[in-house]
Amino acid sequence: MPKITKVCKNCERVFETRDKTQKFCSHKCFHENQIKEHSATCPICKKVFHKSYKGQKYCSRKCRDIAKITTKVKLICPVCEKVFYKKQSDIKNVKGEPCCSLKCNHVYKQKYYFLQGKVNNSPLYKVWNGMMQRCYNSKQKAYKHYGGRGIWVSEEWQNFENFYNWANAHGYKEGLTIERIDVNQGYSESNCKWATQKEQQRNKRNTIRVMYNNQEMCLKDVAIAENISYKSLWQIYKRKKDINEALRICHLHGQGLIETNTSGFRGVGFYYNAWNVRYKDKYLGRYKTLEEAVKAREKFIEEYKKGQNNLP
Repeated sequence: MPKITKVCKNCERVFETRDKTQKFCSHKCFHENQIKEHSATCPICKKVFHKSYKGQKYCSRKCRDIAKITTKVKLICPVCEKVFYKKQSDIKNVKGEPCCSLKCNHVYKQKYYFLQGKVNNSPLYKVWNGMMQRCYNSKQKAYKHYGGRGIWVSEEWQNFENFYNWANAHGYKEGLTIERIDVNQGYSESNCKWATQKEQQRNKRNTIRVMYNNQEMCLKDVAIAENISYKSLWQIYKRKKDINEALRICHLHGQGLIETNTSGFRGVGFYYNAWNVRYKDKYLGRYKTLEEAVKAREKFIEEYKKGQNNLP
């Protein structure tokens, strides 16, 4: 096998070898490189020492104990305001402000840490965060219906602690949602209340409101009060634009006395510039006048019933 020219990793001398994996020109360079890689300088006594394990920083236990004392930071407990000392490495691992004891840490989490909204599995924090996202995050899907059309959050409520205090003082329970009384105004104490999801659906911009029994009501509630189909009432009201007329037609239609068409006669309708006649699933033809269409349908019904009676 021919020799290969390489450069020593330690002394940078050019040498020839047949081994492709060889990095050093001699055993001396190899051992010198090992000493360099496993040696470090102690930050306390500035002494160069050989590391016995990976990540060793100090040459002895004495230097390590001195480092523990000198690297501690003076702090004030946010709960009891007591002065205490803590290592810088321990402060980095603490979420929120460090406390002097486990007891103070528990109190801090209950009062301060929770009020800042850091507990992501808190239902009330999710309500507040969703409100802020809808109004100020342009990448949020619902932004065009809230922040995009000028809906805002009051300055007081932009702090979670103030929103938390208002929610508990105004009857918040898990499962309720925040509702704006005026859907065209922002989120504030004077314009918000807690409501169920059902109540929220009745206070939308596209909700149809009508006067029923001298009071303004949602069309859905009117259908429930009259015990009729909401879909039928909505379709008739959309065409008639009069709630009393729509209710009258719905009740007559429910009794089978009238069909919702343009003529007022069952099975007769005007489309494609003519009166078209049907009976059940059968098409009976087109007529120029309404009288001809009605007579044709009545005549067909009489013949049809006679045929049914003559059946064995």
